[in-house]
Amino acid sequence: CFADQKESLIHDTFIVPTITKANTSDYSYGVSVESISLTDSATGISDIATIHNSRPFDVTAKLHWEEQVYDLDSTNTLSWEMSVDGVVANTGSVDLSESRALPATLNAGQTTIDNSGTHNIKVKISLDSTENANDLNYESFAAGASFVPLVIVILFAATTQMVELSLGMGILVGSCMVAGTLVGGFRTMLDKYLLDALANKDHGYVFLFILFMAGLVGL
Repeated sequence: CFADQKESLIHDTFIVPTITKANTSDYSYGVSVESISLTDSATGISDIATIHNSRPFDVTAKLHWEEQVYDLDSTNTLSWEMSVDGVVANTGSVDLSESRALPATLNAGQTTIDNSGTHNIKVKISLDSTENANDLNYESFAAGASFVPLVIVILFAATTQMVELSLGMGILVGSCMVAGTLVGGFRTMLDKYLLDALANKDHGYVFLFILFMAGLVGL
């Protein structure tokens, strides 16, 4: 009787497999710095093209994540280093296991530049054995340099009475200030400030307004 009861218990027993949930820290990731952008700290204006001397700005890096690999030995600590002209300005780290989503951007800190000229801003990141960096050159000017394109427009408009030429010269001067060279400024003016602007509907209305205003000035 006891033997029959024992056999019945064996047949009625089900084996339930145990599923172990993988934590975020069980994975390693491939990551790279896709682009760098600057934001004026005082006004919050993003994607600034030039820097003003002694005016603080924030550096933001856009990250690109590759396919994740299961790895129990991954530290999941993303370390970063931001440097200006080869001199380290800020460092830090991010613990990836504290969030369920990988960060799309990285705030690489705040810094200032005191002298005019071309400056290289670089963001370097490291994760486990992977290292990646991206850098970009920016022009830095004194605060009063922002009025130079406007003065050029006013002078040309007053002397030639040609609105299109005056605005074109102002755009060219501003583009050269952003690019740092005459050739680079001319290319930037054509590609970014003219062709790309014409592809935007709102900018198209601005161009039409300028043409109408030029016609009135001609009268």
